[in-house]
Amino acid sequence: MGIRPFCYPYEGTTAQELVADFHEAVDDYLALCREEGTEPETAYKGSFNVRISPELHKQAVIYAQGSQKSLNSFVEEAIAAYVAKERNLIQDIWQVLMALQLTIAVCLQSVHFRSEKEV
Repeated sequence: MGIRPFCYPYEGTTAQELVADFHEAVDDYLALCREEGTEPETAYKGSFNVRISPELHKQAVIYAQGSQKSLNSFVEEAIAAYVAKERNLIQDIWQVLMALQLTIAVCLQSVHFRSEKEV
């Protein structure tokens, strides 16, 4: 899920060469997906259906109207806020893990240093 950190360059000196090289790059990408057993990425079009309870739907419409927004704008902002919150949480957890890793490394060095002194 998401965008792979890999680039499939294509080039050509004429429009025909450029198109042919692009098709070859796509073929290479699809072959790599088959080799890895992964699904090729597809473009996101920016719309999708969401099934929610009628009561939540009603509350969302009331909130959006009260905020002078469309339901789509309200839902987009709500999802963006949730994703940002989760991303921040993941970054916070990552920072804690890195700090713990550093603390453990320092403790291990201290233990190793003491055991060398005792020998």
